[in-house]
Amino acid sequence: MVNEYKKIVLLNGLEAIQDYEFRLIKSLLTKDLKLTRKMQDDYDRIRIADLMEEKFQNDAGLRKLIALCRDIPALADLAETLEKRRLKGNQEAPLTPILSAFSPTFTRSLTYASNSTTQQSPDSSDASNSTTQQSPDSSDAPNRTTQQSPDSSDAPNSTTQQSPDSSDAPNRTTQQSPDSSDAPNSTTQQSPDSSDAPNRTTQQLTTIPKEASKECGYQKGPKEVMVLKATESFTYEFKECEKRMFHATVATESQFFRVKVFDISLKDKFIPRKVIAISDYIGRNGFLEIYSASSVSDVSANRKMEISYRLVQIANGTPKIEYLCSQCTVKYMSVNYLLQKNVREDCTYYEIQDNTGRMEVVVYGRLTYINCEEGDKLKLFCFELAFNADKWQLRSVFHSYIKTLPKRGNMNEASKECGYQKGPKEVMVLKATESFTYEFKECEKRMFHATVATESQFFRVKVFDISLKDKFIPRKVIAISDYIGRNGFLEIYSASSVSDVSANRKMEISYRLVQIANGTPKIEYLCSQCTVKYVNGVYTVYKVSHNCTYYEIQDNTGKMEVVVHGRLIYINCEEGDKLKLFCFELAFNEDKWQLRSVKHSYIKVGILRECLSSKGLLVFLNFLFVLFSYT
Repeated sequence: MVNEYKKIVLLNGLEAIQDYEFRLIKSLLTKDLKLTRKMQDDYDRIRIADLMEEKFQNDAGLRKLIALCRDIPALADLAETLEKRRLKGNQEAPLTPILSAFSPTFTRSLTYASNSTTQQSPDSSDASNSTTQQSPDSSDAPNRTTQQSPDSSDAPNSTTQQSPDSSDAPNRTTQQSPDSSDAPNSTTQQSPDSSDAPNRTTQQLTTIPKEASKECGYQKGPKEVMVLKATESFTYEFKECEKRMFHATVATESQFFRVKVFDISLKDKFIPRKVIAISDYIGRNGFLEIYSASSVSDVSANRKMEISYRLVQIANGTPKIEYLCSQCTVKYMSVNYLLQKNVREDCTYYEIQDNTGRMEVVVYGRLTYINCEEGDKLKLFCFELAFNADKWQLRSVFHSYIKTLPKRGNMNEASKECGYQKGPKEVMVLKATESFTYEFKECEKRMFHATVATESQFFRVKVFDISLKDKFIPRKVIAISDYIGRNGFLEIYSASSVSDVSANRKMEISYRLVQIANGTPKIEYLCSQCTVKYVNGVYTVYKVSHNCTYYEIQDNTGKMEVVVHGRLIYINCEEGDKLKLFCFELAFNEDKWQLRSVKHSYIKVGILRECLSSKGLLVFLNFLFVLFSYT
């Protein structure tokens, strides 16, 4: 029985993992197996399996290997496979790695096996779509899944693990019993004495890649992939004519790829969880590059792709800094880290960190103008991993892109952008006010306020072209361009572009983010941690003073004064009403905080509360009396 456990450890365990994971396993077994540094470097999988058999005489170290695999995220699926083999504990269990339930090969195998339940005798004739056991003397059986004895002949185009004396058989899995004839398209078991074939297809399916897969040169395709995520489009070159692109991550059932798309009209094709077919693309430096001439087409709506949760996690995740500085083999990275900032003359340095270490990020050119502060999170796309002097760095290159995420402490506040922004920025409209007049001099000037959001941030918007009002419909996704970031607002003027996007464009915005964006900051927060200059919110009027027009507002955390000037002093509100305040300045006066109206401020009064207040009710009854008197 121990011998069977050793076969599982060696054939299904150690042989099914990549070199990096094997080195990791050896390191973790150093004390148990008393491995010296030289032994760690020199011992291969077979010698480690021998040592494990000597050390763990009950099960050849199978339980130990399972425990280690469970602690390594990339080997979690393999741990489950080994555990199933251990629990079975019989000699008849096939020794090829069990395919993941997410694998299409696994699904096809189940469907195929359900159509074949016949077992053949040793002298049986050909039997398509059957479950067979074949003899050592059987002839070649192309396109089948069988298990061979030591003397069986080659079986091209199948997937095998053979016994030590069997001949080479790339890409096949075979098991044969005595004297059966050819059985095309059959599924059988494998001999306990079989070893790994040169190309272990099933091992590739059980081992999830830690890095993006690569392709080189022109690729005709088509390749069917599922879109996992895509960035906004951005300008990467301003010379002569402006050039724009966006980054994306796509995946098949067993691999994931980084993509550069240089035709931004294809943006509506790259929708998360959508399956597309890409053709005529180029593989270069670890990216798939798609140009205008490339073909990106939709596939059948019924086409589903079963991609494991673990693969999606790795594709969308951030590699640890320790890994970047040691085993990482990719040249360009897409990562997400906390930062510290250091601005220099010709470049900007960011120091990023996680729980495994620190690393320097060097940013050049257009990306030095990114607005971010210490403590924010940076999402880096297409950054070069390079060694400088005695340390590793991430450096911006021609197609690099940065997205800033505010630190958690600022998630209660709208994000900011500074200066002219070319865009386009795709946002979802959360809410918008009515248009109102903010200036009467010479000609009447009108505007409205709005709140919009991306998947990770929300913004306050001032719109000075009221003809755009029909674009700002709640839950509608729009693209804004040529706007200005000023004082915590995005300002959109007549020359700005607000355009519709594809009807299929969806934005997954968390309920929590919508709550914060549409909510009202507590007065206690405004008086303590708040860092914004202008406030939007809904508050109850506690007291009205008509000298200047002062409102005293309150909530369950405190009270605050609201000072109103100019046109807003004519707003009709009473104690107990609800005030919706837009674009009010947060300022400190003597010993207390105040909210003050400014040029673009706007107030909306809770009408229902006004009518139900004692004075409002009398006004309403008088109005009804006059109305009925004339009728």
